[in-house]
Amino acid sequence: MRWPLRSRKHVEPATPESTLRLEAANAAAAAFAPGTAAVPRRRRLERVERKRASKRRFAIRTTQAINTLMRVALPTIVASVLGLLYFDNVSLYIRSLLDVGAIGMLMADEAQFVQNFLTVIGLLFSILAGNAYSALYEQQEAIYFALFQEVSEAKSLLEQTTLVCQGRPFYQAALHYIRLYVKRDLRQLDVPPAQLLSSKPMDDPLESIMYITSVGVPSVVYETVKNLRQARGYRLGAMQRKFPALGIGLLYLLAMIELLAFPLLGAGSAGSASILTLQSILFAFLCGAHVLVLRIIQELWQASGGVFNVDEVLQQMVFGLEEELELRSRASGLPPVSPLSASLPPSSIRADGLTPWDPVADRGTGRMQQPPPQQSEIDELRAELRDAIARAEAAEAASAASGARGLSAPQIMRRELSSQPALASQPTGGPALGTEQVAAHHASGVGVAAEQPAEHSAAAAESTWLGLPPAQDGESAEERRRRLARLISKRRRVSLLGRMRLGMMRAVQAIGS
Repeated sequence: MRWPLRSRKHVEPATPESTLRLEAANAAAAAFAPGTAAVPRRRRLERVERKRASKRRFAIRTTQAINTLMRVALPTIVASVLGLLYFDNVSLYIRSLLDVGAIGMLMADEAQFVQNFLTVIGLLFSILAGNAYSALYEQQEAIYFALFQEVSEAKSLLEQTTLVCQGRPFYQAALHYIRLYVKRDLRQLDVPPAQLLSSKPMDDPLESIMYITSVGVPSVVYETVKNLRQARGYRLGAMQRKFPALGIGLLYLLAMIELLAFPLLGAGSAGSASILTLQSILFAFLCGAHVLVLRIIQELWQASGGVFNVDEVLQQMVFGLEEELELRSRASGLPPVSPLSASLPPSSIRADGLTPWDPVADRGTGRMQQPPPQQSEIDELRAELRDAIARAEAAEAASAASGARGLSAPQIMRRELSSQPALASQPTGGPALGTEQVAAHHASGVGVAAEQPAEHSAAAAESTWLGLPPAQDGESAEERRRRLARLISKRRRVSLLGRMRLGMMRAVQAIGS
């Protein structure tokens, strides 16, 4: 018996077993073709990112809408309700204070004094309010242009930093400084621009980026940083308040004077309760319109917080920039900067975002030193330099008194250095003692090698210069050398004063040798 052949168009019904077999086959195919599995994963990540972005936009818009309703809509409603409730009472109270002749004059008003008064006050209010609105709107437009330019320059800096620093140990530090710039500068709409511009240079992330990417001369990112600083200056100049707070107060005063004239007209025409009711409704709309115009002008005058400001657009641009920073930081493969260091000043973070620079542990790794020190450390270095100069003068005076009048100070220090074996021969990679250490050693009363052992003389000189207690019992020479190397490297950070001191020491050593 021959079975009939199946048609090619025949499709087996879907069963749980066939579905499982199909899923297993798809998984096996995806294992042999990684690209096919990466596409759905990428799409899922894109959907997750879109959902996050939409949630963030919704949260920003909700916050701005609530702030605008509280600062614009609520005062408008309150002013309208107060005008509706108290217009008739105020009109009747003014009518009770006037006599019959005054009421007749108000009803006739042949000279139309009250109408002319209202016309002049209304014209003044319209002119000032219109000019204020126009000026503040132009300021908002300038802020938009400046923000778009600054964010574009910040993205250019991010791309150029990636091209220059990618694969280097300080790449994470450069990304961290850009993140600090976005967080502490670009997002700070509620901080006065003059205060942002007057910040210390050591707290400037852009200067830190220039520092870690430059060796001797400015790096290739100098032009981008310069353009970013110019865009930042335009943004801060556009955000500076040019319309004074006194102008806002004068607008409120003119609006109040104009509104107070209407109950006077109502007192002259208060013939019946129905007329006062109609006038109360119209006066309520008039009060609401005046307050609405004033609150919109004040919203434009504010720096941030409402739908009339640049908060929403700025948050969207900054969100994209921060997302790109995060993606580049993850793709670099380097250890990220510690979250605890996000609130610390840039000078407390090492170039690769880990622990402070150690010249012994980091020898040959290519790691750079820290950013410029704080003001207290600079003052400490200055005091130390003055102390070293005083000790050098004391050493020169003591040597001159001992009969070495024909020698200069560098030669005396060189002779003193060569007279101590432990000071003259330092281990390779250790802290080379310069003029300051020798001067401290000479001024501390350590004389000839015969009076004290050379090792104790060197320890006394270094301890005097560094402000350390003498070496402890059981401490090896290698441990003590590493400790002194850390302390010396901490005080010799690459700054203007540190470079001057290091250059002076090397020059004196070269002259003495």
